[in-house]
Amino acid sequence: MKEYTVKKIVNNNVVLAFTKEEDEVILLGRGVGFGKQPNDVISEKQVDKLFERTTAKGYQNDKVEGKLAVVMGDIISKIEVKCGVTISKEAQSQLFDHLSFALWRVDQGILIFNPVMTETKLMYPDEYEMAKKVILYINDTFKVQLPKDEIGFVANHIHRAITKETNTVANSPQLIQELMTQIEKGLQIKLEKRTDQFRAVVLFLQQIIQRCQQTKNQTNDVILEKVLKENYPVCYNTTCLVAEHLHISLHQNVTPMMLSDLTLYLHHAFANRI
Repeated sequence: MKEYTVKKIVNNNVVLAFTKEEDEVILLGRGVGFGKQPNDVISEKQVDKLFERTTAKGYQNDKVEGKLAVVMGDIISKIEVKCGVTISKEAQSQLFDHLSFALWRVDQGILIFNPVMTETKLMYPDEYEMAKKVILYINDTFKVQLPKDEIGFVANHIHRAITKETNTVANSPQLIQELMTQIEKGLQIKLEKRTDQFRAVVLFLQQIIQRCQQTKNQTNDVILEKVLKENYPVCYNTTCLVAEHLHISLHQNVTPMMLSDLTLYLHHAFANRI
């Protein structure tokens, strides 16, 4: 069973401590700090939640991080109950780090733009709504105003935490954005993000990515390629750009059937614009 050495008592329920490897952590637990002194040992069984101080270490003082740890414990519990999952300590620490750093950035007047906000909202609508509540909770607790862009960042953290996804590239809004760029380039059009058409394309690309991951590679269909090239040359060439990008990103080939589906989809969706 793991043990932790007390560094500082924040309050009866929050303790700053060190692991055996001398990594700094924040421990949460009912009465975990009661009667403790620096250098005392706390057993793992006394700890309800643990957050590692890694990326954000040094950006926040102990009081702020202790307060954030309490808030995070509540946030994690609510997400676990709502989604019916147990969130790993690693995922908890990653979200904790992000929020700690976000609080530091807003204190320093440093704003970060989230270029894939729209894609994130479309891909993970449930996580996005949970993230909105998280940011509202943080703003209310710390009397700050985190920018709306943080909702997208937090939604991604929540999505990875509750799905336990390991291939973050395949399921990232960033990949969707890159594919949308290839479509705009190939069709020589500009897609407005706040439109039903944009939303429909994003959702269709999600399906293509999922199929890429689930389908074994197949040999090319020469006859099908010829038909697509001759009848829908612009859309076919655009689909090839998308397929090449998927191949580089996922190390998976787009099957002839997916190639056909995407080509025809682009033709029907944008026939009046190309």
